[in-house]
Amino acid sequence: MSKKMLKLMGAALILTGAGLCWLSAYRERVKQREILYDLASCFYRLSDEIRITRKPIALLCGRAAADCVSDAGRFFERIAGAARDVNRNAARDLNQKTTWDVNKQAARDLNQDADFPAIWREAAENLNLNQKDKKRLIEIGGDLRGDEERVIKILSAAGEYFAGRFDNLEQSAREDNKRIAALILSGGALLVILLY
Repeated sequence: MSKKMLKLMGAALILTGAGLCWLSAYRERVKQREILYDLASCFYRLSDEIRITRKPIALLCGRAAADCVSDAGRFFERIAGAARDVNRNAARDLNQKTTWDVNKQAARDLNQDADFPAIWREAAENLNLNQKDKKRLIEIGGDLRGDEERVIKILSAAGEYFAGRFDNLEQSAREDNKRIAALILSGGALLVILLY
C-alpha cells in the first residue's frame, strides 16, 4: 500500500468517526427537543383544560399522553395509569361501577395522595432529559397540590419553563450546526493537505 492510500484511509476513518459522533449527538438533541416541546405544550394544554373543565390533572394526563409524539407521552401515560388504578380501587370500595363522580374523586385522591409525587418522580426519571430539567419536572410534581388556581399557575409556569428550554436548545442547535459546518470545511482542507 502506498503512503497516499494509507493517508486517505486514515482520513476517511477519522471523518467517518467524527460523522458518527455528530449523528449520535444530533439524534439525542432531536429527542430532547421533542420531549421539551411536548412537555411545554402539554403543560399549557393541561392548565387550559383544568381552567375550563375543572377536572383534576390526573384525569387529563391520558389525553395529554395521546397528543405527545415523544417519550413525554409515556410520562403522562404513567400518571394516567396511576389515576386509573386509583379509580378501580375507589369503584371497588364503593361496590359500584366506575362513574364520572368516582373518577373525579379518585383523581382528586391521587392528587392529594402522598404517592402522587413518587409516581410523578418515577415517571420523570425515565425521561431522556438533562439533570436540571429532570429536577425541575420532579419539583413540579411535588408542587401540584392544593386548589385548582394554584395548580393552573404551576402548570402555566412549567409550560413557560419548558418552552424556554426548547427555545434555548433550538438556538444552541443552530450554533452547533455552524460549528460543525466549519469543522467539515477544516476537515476537507486537512484531507487535501494530507493527500499532497
